[in-house]
Amino acid sequence: MSVGWGQDCIEGVEVELWGECYNIEETTYLDLNNSELSGEIPSEIGNLTNLTTLILSSNQLTGIPSEIGNLTSLTALGLQGNQLTAIPPEIGNLTNLTYLNLSYNQLTGEIPPEIGNLTNLTELFLNDNQLTGEIPSEIGNLTNLTGLDLGFNQLIGQIPSEIGNLTSLTDLGLSWNQLSGEIPVEIGDLTSLTQLWLYNNQLTGEIPSEIGNLTNLTTLILSSNQLTGEIPVEIGQLINLTELNLRDNQLTGEIPSEIGNLTNLTGLDLGFNQLTGEIPPEIGQLINLIGLNLGYNQLTGETPSEIWEMTNLTELYLASNQLSGEIPPEIGNLTNLGGLYLFNNQLSGEIPVEIGDLTSLTALWLYNNQLTGEIPQEICNQWNASFHLENNNLCPPYPECIEPHIGYQNTQNCEIGCDFSGDGEINILDIVGMSNCILTVGCFDGSQCDWNGDGELNILDILSTINCILSGCELDCALVWGGDTEIDECGTCGGNGVIQECGCGLEGEFGLPDGACDCDGNNFEDCAGVCGGSAVIDECGECGGDGICDEEIVGCTYETACNYNPFATIGDGSCLWTDGICETCVDGGIVDNDIDDDGVCDTYEILGCMDETSCNYDYTSTDDDGSCVYTDGICDTCEDGMIVDNDTDDDGVCNTDEIEGCTEETSCNYDDTPTSIPIMIYVSIQMVYVRPVKMV
Repeated sequence: MSVGWGQDCIEGVEVELWGECYNIEETTYLDLNNSELSGEIPSEIGNLTNLTTLILSSNQLTGIPSEIGNLTSLTALGLQGNQLTAIPPEIGNLTNLTYLNLSYNQLTGEIPPEIGNLTNLTELFLNDNQLTGEIPSEIGNLTNLTGLDLGFNQLIGQIPSEIGNLTSLTDLGLSWNQLSGEIPVEIGDLTSLTQLWLYNNQLTGEIPSEIGNLTNLTTLILSSNQLTGEIPVEIGQLINLTELNLRDNQLTGEIPSEIGNLTNLTGLDLGFNQLTGEIPPEIGQLINLIGLNLGYNQLTGETPSEIWEMTNLTELYLASNQLSGEIPPEIGNLTNLGGLYLFNNQLSGEIPVEIGDLTSLTALWLYNNQLTGEIPQEICNQWNASFHLENNNLCPPYPECIEPHIGYQNTQNCEIGCDFSGDGEINILDIVGMSNCILTVGCFDGSQCDWNGDGELNILDILSTINCILSGCELDCALVWGGDTEIDECGTCGGNGVIQECGCGLEGEFGLPDGACDCDGNNFEDCAGVCGGSAVIDECGECGGDGICDEEIVGCTYETACNYNPFATIGDGSCLWTDGICETCVDGGIVDNDIDDDGVCDTYEILGCMDETSCNYDYTSTDDDGSCVYTDGICDTCEDGMIVDNDTDDDGVCNTDEIEGCTEETSCNYDDTPTSIPIMIYVSIQMVYVRPVKMV
């Protein structure tokens, strides 16, 4: 690049852009990334016809001039992260382009069919704009493409079958559009694909069996569409998959056992479909799984024992199915679990004490099942977990940590634990048994008939047992056996009846206990903690719930959020939004695509030397990789980014300045001017004695 700083441009030789002069003939690259440029790109840019690289990303530019089409030598054009509004058709003149990035702008209108002229393109990014219309069939001309992302636009129509021509593609992103129709079978021709994103569209029909040809895939996300039919068994051929997401479709049939072939999977989400049958035991072969979601289907039978051996799981979501059987002790193997969601099933039996081994749990949701017995005290090992155990058949006494979350329980079949005589009833014989147990060392096991939960069997418990016998041993509204707490005329358990005042139950102010209310439904402090509020806990255990347990789904209810759940009925404050620059939504989560926070997305980062004074300076680089090399300032020179050593003998005299000759002072042909030594001649000096000659 040749730039003149702070001077008038020479007409016909230079062109002025953003206050600087650029030599028309000599300027071959121009990188003004993140330079606070605004307004339209000047039309004069079209005069730099020798440009090969133009990077104007991360500015506030609003328009692309038609003169951009004059830059026919361009190989790289990066305009991402601006406020551009339209793609000029003249862009189709840039037939030497290999890299085109117009993502994260405000582009509207249709993708021009002239894009199909750019047959040398290897990367094309038009994602995160407002493009409309159909994907032009001419996209199929770009047979050298390795990366294509048109996601997060408003594209409609079908995915063109010509997409199958792009056999060099490794990454294809078409998510978050309004694409319809079936997934073309030609997609099976893209055997180099490693990542395929088609989620959040309106795609219909079955998943083509040809998907099984894509054996290099590591990521396959088809969620939030309207796909029907069964999961093809050919999906088991994708042995390199690490993420498979088919959630929120209308898939039917059984989960194919071939899913067990995908042993590299870390994430598997088949939730919110209409899958039936039992969970295949082969799913236990996915030993690398971190997240497993099979929720909101119609799965039946018991959970296969193999699942309880998947020790890398951090999230297990099997909720809202028709699963039966018990929660086995082997659940204690899943020590990495953070979330266990088994609600809305037909699970029975007791909660195993091994639940206490899951010390990493932050969510334990077991509500709306048929669980019985007492809750093990070990459940309190998850001291910071979100508990939901409502609507089961769990029996008291309840662990102290769980009491606020126990909700409604059917306790009709609960054993009181005071039947010392073993006759199946609580009567005077049990009073005698209790008395003997109190007097016998080692009789009390720490739980039986301990009405007040003080850890002892004593006279207080005998009195409670007598009250129980007299009351028919019924559970009062406060869940106390034989208790006398009643629901008052306002519908409050233990309430004070009609009270015409309203406050927050502060005894010092009103002399009234918390929870007192008037008959208009105004609690002094409702379940949401609102003074004078009216929120109550419904039969599903939800504060302010609508009482329809099988339809209650907690999640993000904002459609524009990354993790929007269209089935959520209650917002939980979990909504996530991208920053509109580099972050993207992947399966409801935000992926930070700018690790070094330099405003250049990771996909577009170019590693290289960024020091202009170095020998191997790379003007296209956005991140310095420490590869810069420098001359020694004496003899070294730079040629094509490489250092040439022009002092072969490392004597500090450059090769071109070397003078050959003898530098040894003791030699016969010593020369004090040479810098190198081709040859030295030495003469051996001998002492010669001359015998005197007699003269005649």
